[in-house]
Amino acid sequence: NTEYKVHLRRRPLTVLSLTEPTYLDEGEQGTWTASASRTGASYTWFVDQGNGWSHLGTGSPITWSKDRISSTLTVDLKVEASEGNETATAQAEVIINNNDGT
Repeated sequence: NTEYKVHLRRRPLTVLSLTEPTYLDEGEQGTWTASASRTGASYTWFVDQGNGWSHLGTGSPITWSKDRISSTLTVDLKVEASEGNETATAQAEVIINNNDGT
């Protein structure tokens, strides 16, 4: 009697897409959506405004805005997709125009 073991290889977890916007006006809300290579992945979002990563929220899509900036600001947005014991990340750069206070 021969016993066979079958090892099914799952596709690696990857973030397939991270939608725009990449440019916002001060106070304007941006909405970003991520999709991963597997259904059932959970999403955690972070933003770096020049002083390290801060937790932004969970789920997809996510909405965020930045008010009261004195000059145009470039921030980094990062999403972590998790499923099982795997995590995949994607990043985007977002420019926020200060509108000269208007």
